[in-house]
Amino acid sequence: LGSSKLSGELAGLDLGNVHVCAPWTALDAARITRGVEKPLEGKLVLVTGAGVRLGRAIAEGMGRAGASVAAHYHASAAGAESVVNALRASGAAEALVERIERALGPIHSLVNSAALFERSDFVETSIEVLERLWAVNARGPFVLAQAVARRMRSRSGGDIVNVLDIGGALVPWAHYSAYCMSKAALAMLT
Repeated sequence: LGSSKLSGELAGLDLGNVHVCAPWTALDAARITRGVEKPLEGKLVLVTGAGVRLGRAIAEGMGRAGASVAAHYHASAAGAESVVNALRASGAAEALVERIERALGPIHSLVNSAALFERSDFVETSIEVLERLWAVNARGPFVLAQAVARRMRSRSGGDIVNVLDIGGALVPWAHYSAYCMSKAALAMLT
């Protein structure tokens, strides 16, 4: 996260497309959370899609709540798709989780916020568009959640949050049927 304050120790870690954010200072947290305690102090949260929009806000909020944040991101739809393609490889999600935990400690929470949002008329939607949306919005979160859950189970707990929106979970949107279908699948995982 470009505006995050990083500790010198964490900022130097090279984790590929994972950016490490140290918790914000007490002054920042008090100013932003209006005196609320830091309920996530000492916790590590992995947030996907943390480079923009909601994912970025979630990562920043987790930092303000005292968590250390491993912010996984890409700057474009093509970048997001490349991450999912990499995760498709056998063991790639496990390897990502292993790399993060080796460098930073156990992941206490995963927030699957990464998403690809693409307008496409139902009749005109190509299989390529459908597969791209499915890969980013359903398959990627599924395999990453599996990798994190395996480790959480051995530690007796943790939290996995899958970010949805009304269009995927409850109400279909015109010209976004493939997107809504992929998010509905994620809703069923949740």
